[in-house]
Amino acid sequence: MKMWNPGDARVENYMSEVSNAIKRYHEWPSDEFTDIYNRSYEAVLAAITDKDNAESINDARYWIEYLHSEMMSAFHEFRLEKASEDECNVSINGSDLSKIIAKSKIKIYKRMNNQLKVDE
Repeated sequence: MKMWNPGDARVENYMSEVSNAIKRYHEWPSDEFTDIYNRSYEAVLAAITDKDNAESINDARYWIEYLHSEMMSAFHEFRLEKASEDECNVSINGSDLSKIIAKSKIKIYKRMNNQLKVDE
């Protein structure tokens, strides 16, 4: 009997082959079979979870870089509106910065929403 929540389809897809391999060397049911099967299940689940976590981290990195790019682009537009051609420095207040952040976030949310629709 499994002591955790069974039925994770991502893991179960691999376990029939594991079960068949264990049965070649150990009787089923037996303590040996159960112990090897359970440790294998945990290892497969850990590997899948590690892969999912890595993908999540890569997704987060992508969106952070995209946010940075959009914020820099919005700030550049702001700077061009406020500065003369020969001037590089502009003053910015909290309200202006909030507008730049909001504009960037809106673009990102739209892009994320479009990507989610494509992934579905």
